[in-house]
Amino acid sequence: MRAPVVSGLLLASLLAATPALADPASPEGAQELSRTAAAYFGKAAVDQGIIVIAPQGESYLATIDLQTAIDELKLPGGVMRLARWSLVLTPMADDAWKVAADGFPMLDIVAEDGSGGFSLTVNGFRFDGVFEPRLFAFLNSTANAQSVDFKIRAPDRATGRSTDVAVHQGAIATETKAVDVGGGAATIAIEQKIEGGHETVRATPKPNAGGPAVPPVEIVYDFGPSSSEGSLEGLRALALRDLWLFLVARADQADLEPAEFQSELKAKVLTALPIWDKLTATLGLRDLTMETTGIKVALKNLSETVAMSGLTARGSLEFGVKVGDLSVNSALLPAWAEPLTPTAFDFDVKVSAAGLDQIVRLAIDDFDIRSKPPLPPASGEKIKALLISGEPKLTISPGHLTTGSLDLSFEGELALTPPKPTGRFKVMADGLDKIIAIVGKAAESDARLQKALLGATFLKGLAVAGPDGKLLWDIELGADGAVSVNGMPMPKAE
Repeated sequence: MRAPVVSGLLLASLLAATPALADPASPEGAQELSRTAAAYFGKAAVDQGIIVIAPQGESYLATIDLQTAIDELKLPGGVMRLARWSLVLTPMADDAWKVAADGFPMLDIVAEDGSGGFSLTVNGFRFDGVFEPRLFAFLNSTANAQSVDFKIRAPDRATGRSTDVAVHQGAIATETKAVDVGGGAATIAIEQKIEGGHETVRATPKPNAGGPAVPPVEIVYDFGPSSSEGSLEGLRALALRDLWLFLVARADQADLEPAEFQSELKAKVLTALPIWDKLTATLGLRDLTMETTGIKVALKNLSETVAMSGLTARGSLEFGVKVGDLSVNSALLPAWAEPLTPTAFDFDVKVSAAGLDQIVRLAIDDFDIRSKPPLPPASGEKIKALLISGEPKLTISPGHLTTGSLDLSFEGELALTPPKPTGRFKVMADGLDKIIAIVGKAAESDARLQKALLGATFLKGLAVAGPDGKLLWDIELGADGAVSVNGMPMPKAE
């Protein structure tokens, strides 16, 4: 659902970018909005009736007929059908616009031979928002849907197999808010809740001519309620608007001079930097199950976090995941392996470096589309030097892995600088003796487990006593590639 909501917000934003007009709505006002639409989508979009704006009482009705645009592309083979979409734009006294929409356009794609396709249906959709042209953002908006369904059929002509995917999501509610943070930037917050849903993936093998029929493989996912929230801090909305307008205007210009275009484009892009200051997003999901023949995986809680800076002086990208109450039931899983199966897991990793803004500006300044390569080798060397001087590093925050018999914790940091990465990691374990006992017992009847038993025993031998009686491995990586565990040098890999 995130993609339909985001694309709908963007389209509505561009159509409502004109300062609010006097009411009641008039043909002259519709013409002004049409000129705005032409500036954002190209003159052809208005001339060909892809976007039609007409007065409707105190409001304006904007009808978007993307099917006309698709037909103009004359795509080879297949059929793509996209229903019309209408937005009601109502001017407000403070130059803002009320934007409303009932229904979301259904998308249907069918392959030329009818063997494959894609469909998207958003049921019971309603959108309401207040758009501020001076901020180029919705001050607030809500987008709700009773349910969302999409289906995919993907045949593989080379193998004769086919895959069908059917997804159903329950009621969805999305809310956004934006505030002006000055300098042409806005901070946008978004929240979304989904009641739950299910997904079915069905893989049908190639028919076995003259032999026994091979049944299809089916995987069913069920997921309970989920919620997510995110923020985009310091989005350079006005500069991005100007960049978009520039690109659309130049696309309609027949006598484009490459050097002049490149110079203007660079200036627009530089003005939009660092694009945003910080992006954060979190997702929480409950009661997820995956089931297929003989296997069922279930978890009570799943959460994910993402944080990404803009192209700022100190750039970073962080990802985290946390899984709770995980269970795996499978007839293929031997009884001795059950205590080794993970029941919970959390992990967070971050990559960061200084000077990202300098690297981006250098790449933009030195880029020349008329040259081959467009970025000179000397510039590549400068970028490499800046990256190294920015002390890039990988940070693993304290994390855990829990099974029925083992409690493992880990953390560490790695400097990603030449000649080789250097850093230190700490791993602590409680319950390794139980693991060794379980694997040892199983190895009595399965010789393949002997190597696993030797490996676990060797790891225990490297450990020292840590806090609370746990085993500790203090792992250090040197600039010469040497690795030591608790001060003991490890043999170098050949």
